[in-house]
Amino acid sequence: MIKVKKFKKVLIYVLILTMVAAAFVVGEPKKAKAAGSYLIKAADSDKYLYAAGGKTMAGSLDESNKAFYWTLLSKGNNTYWIQNKADATYMCLENQKNTSGIVELSAENYDAWESSKWVADVNSSTTIKNVWKGNNGYVSISGADVVFGSKQQSFNFIGKAYVSEESVYVPTGGVAESINIPGPDSDLSSIGATMPYIRYESDIADLGGGAVIASSANFAKNNIASQASNQSYIRLPQAGSYAEWTVVEDANGVTMRFTMPDSADGMGLKGSLDVYVNDTKVKTVDLTSYYMWQYFTNKALADKAGSNSTACFAFDEVHFMLDTPLAYGDKLKIMSTGANGLEYGVDFLELEKV
Repeated sequence: MIKVKKFKKVLIYVLILTMVAAAFVVGEPKKAKAAGSYLIKAADSDKYLYAAGGKTMAGSLDESNKAFYWTLLSKGNNTYWIQNKADATYMCLENQKNTSGIVELSAENYDAWESSKWVADVNSSTTIKNVWKGNNGYVSISGADVVFGSKQQSFNFIGKAYVSEESVYVPTGGVAESINIPGPDSDLSSIGATMPYIRYESDIADLGGGAVIASSANFAKNNIASQASNQSYIRLPQAGSYAEWTVVEDANGVTMRFTMPDSADGMGLKGSLDVYVNDTKVKTVDLTSYYMWQYFTNKALADKAGSNSTACFAFDEVHFMLDTPLAYGDKLKIMSTGANGLEYGVDFLELEKV
C-alpha cells in the first residue's frame, strides 16, 4: 500500500517553490524575531533585574520597558549567557570599569572566557553564580545595585515575552465570510495581502510547567527550530508544560502549527494537546504526525529516517473551533498532558472569527 503522504510529495515540492518565489515577490509580514525571554525577580522581594547605563540594576517591574527582559543562551550544564533584550548586552565580569562589585553589562560575550557565563537553574528558585568568579561570583541585590560576591541570594526566572507593537501581526483584513483568495493591499506601506487572522508567535507567550523556547539562530539543518516561524518554537516536554497567549481581538477559530515525533517506521504517531481558556479546559485536540516528517538523503526523499538523512517538514497545522468565542483580554492556553509519552511543540497560533 502506498502511504498517503507519499502522494503529497509533488504538492510539497510545488509549495516549496511557491514559498521561495513569494518571499522575493511580496515579502513577509513584519514581526518581532522570536527568542525565549525572562524576567529575573528576587525571590525575597519585588525587585526585578534590568539594564541601565551599562550596569545591571534592580527595581520595580515595568512590563513596558524592554530593559527588564532577558534572553538566556544555553552553554550547557545549566550555564548561560544572560543577554538583555533592550540593548543586546551581556551580564559580564570581564574588564570591570568600577571597583564596587557591580555586575556590569558588555556588548561582548567573551566566548573564549568564563566571565559572561552564569550558573542557574531556570526551572526553580536559584542562585546566579559567575563561572569565572566561582564562590565569589554570586549575584545579589544591594539597594538599587546588582553586585557580585560571596553573598548568595535566590532569584526566579519568569518566562515572559516582551510584547511590542511588532510582536503580534494584526492584518487589516475583515472577517472571511466566503471562500476568497485575498488580493494585494492598496496600502503601499504594508507588505503582502491582507488576511482575516491574527498570528500569535511563540515569543509573546507566557510559558510554564517546564515549557521552553527552542531556537536555531544559525539555521542548523538538524535543528527543527530552523523550520519554525522566526526559527523558534515552544517545546512542551512534559505533562503540565504550557504556553499561554493573551487575546487581542475576538475570535473563535484557531489554527495551531505544531510538531511531535515520528514513529520509527515513518508511519507517524498519535497524540493530543489540551486547550484552556482563562484556566478552564475547553477542548482536547487530537494530533498525528502521519502527514509530517519527510527525510532527505542527498537527492532522495523518503518517509522513513535513514542513517544520514535530514528530517524535514517537522511541523503541521491543525484547525479547530471554540464553542465559546474568545474575547479581548482572554487567556488562551495550550497544555501538554504528556499524551502517549510524547514531547510536543507549538510554533504559533492564528486566531480569527469564522
